[in-house]
Amino acid sequence: MKKSVGFLSVLFVIIVIVNAWSIVSLFDQYSIYNEASQNNILSVETVEESNVQMQLLTITQMILYILIFITFCLWFYGVHEDLESLGAKDLKYSHGQTFWGFIIPIVNIVRPYRIAKEVWTQSSKDSAKKSFVVLFWWLSVLLTIVLGYVSGLLVAFSDDVETFKNSILALIAADALGVFAAMFAFSMVRSIEKLQKESYATN
Repeated sequence: MKKSVGFLSVLFVIIVIVNAWSIVSLFDQYSIYNEASQNNILSVETVEESNVQMQLLTITQMILYILIFITFCLWFYGVHEDLESLGAKDLKYSHGQTFWGFIIPIVNIVRPYRIAKEVWTQSSKDSAKKSFVVLFWWLSVLLTIVLGYVSGLLVAFSDDVETFKNSILALIAADALGVFAAMFAFSMVRSIEKLQKESYATN
């Protein structure tokens, strides 16, 4: 199976740019509501304009994350499948779990990390190579999801400006962590590709 590393890398770069843009826009939105809470004046036109921009950014992010998920799973399946040709034996996880591991509730909290770690360690005969980037990638992904969920709850149950401001701060944190998650994912993908190429060259 051909691994779409190039396309995946481009998607990582794009999501970093979009998330950075979203962070700037969220800070602008926060300042609007912060000023409103201090002066008790809230311009409807300003709020509507800000909300439209944020809705467009949110839709763009959702589309990008779906594309990243699909492309990453295809790549993940491919590199896990390649472990057999590299001579890896007694693999703990099946190739199919590179997809299902993300989907099954509860299991998806740790399974993707464990499979990624298996791919990392089995891709090279040099077991001394550190896989900390895999841990950082998965922790940043989990924290991004949690903060996104928290911000959604705050928005759903917000009945005052202060609660809505807190939801914006949670979104800013989620987008910032999303940037780190993309960078760690980019580093992990490139590193695993390099490890497997080196292993092929020495076999």
